[in-house]
Amino acid sequence: MKVNERWEELREESHANIQSERWILNRQIRSIQAEGYF
Repeated sequence: MKVNERWEELREESHANIQSERWILNRQIRSIQAEGYF
């Protein structure tokens, strides 16, 4: 089994990106856009 040695670092970076104001706004916009199709 091969384990990425940077896994913890990458996980923390990903979590920080998800919680950033920019991505929160993008998710809100995306959810609104998707509703138009249904």
